[in-house]
Amino acid sequence: QQLANITIDSLQRLVTSAFERTYAKIIVSGNYYESDAVDTARNVQQILDSQPLSADKQIHGRVVAIEPGHYIHRTQMSDASSLNGASLVTIYCGSQLSAKDRVITELLAHINGSPFFDMLRTKEQLGYVVYASKVSYETGRMMLVFNAQSEVNPAYLTQRTDKFIRDIRQHIHDHSIEEFDALVLSQIAIKTAKLKSIEDEATQFWEPISTGVYDFDYLVQEIAQLKLLSKEDLLEAWDMYVNPNTAVNYTRIDSQIWPVKSVYPQDSKLSTYPNSVISLFGCLHSNGLVEIGIAELYKFVQHAALSNNVNDSLSDLEELYFSKHATAQTLERITTDDSRIGTAVEMALQDIARSTHKFRSLTGDFGTKNMRQTLDGKWIIDNIDSFKAMQKLYDLAEPETSLAPKYTN
Repeated sequence: QQLANITIDSLQRLVTSAFERTYAKIIVSGNYYESDAVDTARNVQQILDSQPLSADKQIHGRVVAIEPGHYIHRTQMSDASSLNGASLVTIYCGSQLSAKDRVITELLAHINGSPFFDMLRTKEQLGYVVYASKVSYETGRMMLVFNAQSEVNPAYLTQRTDKFIRDIRQHIHDHSIEEFDALVLSQIAIKTAKLKSIEDEATQFWEPISTGVYDFDYLVQEIAQLKLLSKEDLLEAWDMYVNPNTAVNYTRIDSQIWPVKSVYPQDSKLSTYPNSVISLFGCLHSNGLVEIGIAELYKFVQHAALSNNVNDSLSDLEELYFSKHATAQTLERITTDDSRIGTAVEMALQDIARSTHKFRSLTGDFGTKNMRQTLDGKWIIDNIDSFKAMQKLYDLAEPETSLAPKYTN
């Protein structure tokens, strides 16, 4: 609608006003003398032909300081034809400004990568887009992220990610000294590898410039920290940040994108039923068992958790619900050994047996700001912009190097 109001004159006014005042950061990389770089900068100034943009008008990115707690934010796809949903689990770790925290988080992300893909993609066939990695900004805390895109409901994907996170600590612990040393040496080799192009060199220098930190020795510091690192440092960091049972300031956001054809959980459902029951309900619904209500299913799971026997629970489900509502073809599919319904039942029974819903998180004061909690203590984010407005901001990055102008004009 707004495109119809755009004219050549309005575009010309925008171009003219946009460059009235400017502030530029320039890096010149390649076979240049210092005088060539200075001439390049002055040419840019002449071409722009603008006044300096004062410091108070310059825009600086500020990183949101998420208050410790476990949050869930979900939305529904606008494209009704799309069958895929997604789950993104983000867990906040150490400070981006600490060289030791940076290399530890990088190593944890590296260790997570292949096993996470192997479990969710190769073995469980939960989608083509599956990865675990690290995300960071110029300040604030780094993040370990676990992403899975699939036709399976996002609650189920999040549950499987939880399973991976619970089990991977033992995998880290089981690394031999030789395996850990090889892992560290591989990271050192990456950081000391010869740059392949001028573009790579420019990128390496531009990172500390763009963030405003001007820490040009960051690779040297990280390599020094890697040489001092032990497996116990990784386990300590895992327990400090990633393990919900030990992390004092545990901070995590579960982001879920639900396809239109899935049963999208409203706030009332999230605050009434455990995520594991919502996951099982979604699996049943996707297999055509739409007659089973979630309240009825929750009562069944609570009763079945008393014996905590997956095979007996599946038999009871088949007798009570499947035989009444499922076709013969559907019944054969959902009772196979590799059925996701069996896994969803197992996760629901374990969840109820652990009684995690009894320990509601009291982190933060979001209850007074119209935010609900799930049974297991997650804060439900309805409006992401309002949620961010409640949080504090990290300070701007402070330069590691004192900058003194060499040229003033």
